[in-house]
Amino acid sequence: MKHTRPICAVLTSLLAVMFFVFTGRVYDMKVRPVSTVTLKNAAELVSYTVGNGVFIRRFVIATAATHAYTDFVRNLACSLAPRHMLLLALDTQIYGEMMPANVRTVLFDTSGATGERRFGTAAFASLSRRKLAAAHAVLEAGYDVLFTDADVVWCDAEAVHEVAESAAGNAMVAQRAAVRGQTINTGLYYAKREAASLLRAAEKWSRKGDDQWALNNVACERRFGGYRLYEGDVVAACDWNNSTRIGFLDDEKYPLGCTKIEGEQVRRHGKSFVAARCREKRAALLHYSCWSGGHKRKSMAARGMWLVEKETGKCKGDGLENRKDKGSEF
Repeated sequence: MKHTRPICAVLTSLLAVMFFVFTGRVYDMKVRPVSTVTLKNAAELVSYTVGNGVFIRRFVIATAATHAYTDFVRNLACSLAPRHMLLLALDTQIYGEMMPANVRTVLFDTSGATGERRFGTAAFASLSRRKLAAAHAVLEAGYDVLFTDADVVWCDAEAVHEVAESAAGNAMVAQRAAVRGQTINTGLYYAKREAASLLRAAEKWSRKGDDQWALNNVACERRFGGYRLYEGDVVAACDWNNSTRIGFLDDEKYPLGCTKIEGEQVRRHGKSFVAARCREKRAALLHYSCWSGGHKRKSMAARGMWLVEKETGKCKGDGLENRKDKGSEF
């Protein structure tokens, strides 16, 4: 099926291709669809030992977002510095804004860039599943992917390698979800190339629900080919088609912005907790998935986790390292 875009979007895409080709920052880029994304300059290397074997993997730190999350993408990039990050842009607006910035950017898809996209709507759910497609494109290009939502703030950028190492023995490792009935949080995960078919199946989910709902059903529910593996009462892993196992990241090292969600009851982490955990490197990051969109930035700033200068749009000094403990719980 042909995809038609306004002439301005086409021109933007052509200029973008020229920009990246001449700067050498991105190779083999396609605007839509993206079949391969080869990012030699953005790739990280990790090595780990399993049994008697030593494995070396190439992975890309990636996020996907529309222009509604431009500021959050900047903040994510600041927290990851000096690590490289790839933005798979989901509309031409964020692509145009981030292309001149120090963030490697590919115009991945604009098919969900119009219409009502409020949280909970069918349009939002459909758009969110494009994030799975974006991660899948990186896997198809021959890289592993560390996918991080734009509302994640990394306290320790070097921990990206620890996340990659934790995938040993699994096709994928993910943050554990706090939502009742779900196990995998799709806002933070590391997927090896072996997980490409799983992400593709979740991306093509034809029923209602967002990316997290789709991946949880496909990977963990028996009627869709997955099942849960338990250690006592705790889900230790999900396994899809007896071939693709999804493990979980340590909850203390990679926490959500809240400790639990039960119905409408949410216990969010306070300023003191966040500052201490990050400063002492007991937590590698904090994922602000427990705040609604309108309150995320305010909450991040209150906890010293907003790292972008208002006037310049550049990263603040040493950012997280200089954060002060400003007091009481949320």
